[in-house]
Amino acid sequence: MTNAIKLLLFALALTVVAYARVLHAPFVYEDAMSVKPVTRVTWQTPLGWLTTGRALTRISFDANYLLSGPSPTSYHATNLGLHVVNGTLVHALIVPISGPTIAAMTAAIFLVHPLQRQAVSYISGRAELLATLFVLIACLAVSLPLNWKSGSVFLVATVCAMASKETAAVVVLLAPLLVWARRGDIEWLAVLALLPLLALVHLYGALGGNPYAFASARQWLGFPALHFRLVCGTP
Repeated sequence: MTNAIKLLLFALALTVVAYARVLHAPFVYEDAMSVKPVTRVTWQTPLGWLTTGRALTRISFDANYLLSGPSPTSYHATNLGLHVVNGTLVHALIVPISGPTIAAMTAAIFLVHPLQRQAVSYISGRAELLATLFVLIACLAVSLPLNWKSGSVFLVATVCAMASKETAAVVVLLAPLLVWARRGDIEWLAVLALLPLLALVHLYGALGGNPYAFASARQWLGFPALHFRLVCGTP
């Protein structure tokens, strides 16, 4: 076993240990909006996956409730599991670009960095974890030679990422950059040319129909203004 693999395994174990106490934490903040009693999974129409905000995130919450009810432990365990998988995917993505040592260090930083705490600890952070998962899968697919399999995985992962959280539209920028960095198949650029339109359709529908987002320009401006007042300590 190489030192790079040992470092990755150590980072994975440290991540589980660091977040272990979160498993029995109660629901907090926006979690009350995310965890709702359901009797079946809330599916979406094919168009809804492109225009309805966070359809996949909603499905994951519904599945958690149907499996374990309102107990927060399964929700936290799912979040932690997604974070561990994401760290492993970061490692897989970086290895061909920078080698195993840099990849292991990058994955370790990704896994244990305090910036990840909110996404892993809060149930409502599931959207970030799922969006990251599918963006990473899309990036891994685009790093392979273009064929029907890699192209299909890329497109499905891109839709799933955007159906997890609106900010996953960043894949529109990441995918072409990765093709350039890896000196990948130039044919990928023809597929990637479709992404800006897909992202615009998604963002328009998601911001207008997402109960977690803001449906008017006044609300869009009011949210950052509220946080600015809170940071500055003004009423």
